[in-house]
Amino acid sequence: DPILGFAPVPDSRGAHLFPIGPKIPMRYDAEGFRIPVEGQERKHPYVMALGCSFTYGDACAAEDTYPHILAEILGGSELNAGVCSYGLTQMALLAERLIPRFHPEYLIVEYSTLLADRSIDYFAPSYFLTLPVPYFSQDGKGGFTIS
Repeated sequence: DPILGFAPVPDSRGAHLFPIGPKIPMRYDAEGFRIPVEGQERKHPYVMALGCSFTYGDACAAEDTYPHILAEILGGSELNAGVCSYGLTQMALLAERLIPRFHPEYLIVEYSTLLADRSIDYFAPSYFLTLPVPYFSQDGKGGFTIS
């Protein structure tokens, strides 16, 4: 992705493979949100979630993620925009892109020091590649900018 560094491939399916345990089937919808493998009929209220692998639900089925469970309790659908290795910078950029488009009734924003640390690094954590990503930098006026 030219802005985010990397992003899910819309309308894709696959599986997470781990050194131990079963493979975990996964699927993205046409907008790049993680959804259950069987698909999902979208209905309001929308529960949009921004974060990294904890929000995405790494190592578990989409039905077991907290955005899905919360949306189910509220009688709506999750818009799970969590992506493994993302930081606060990507989350801010996604918020600017997705909130005006989908108008979620609920917005969940994951926060941890891990996400803050990632937002000032030039590269995403990866076992295989060097992935350049957007990051926060000082703007010289007492504020910050996304570089």
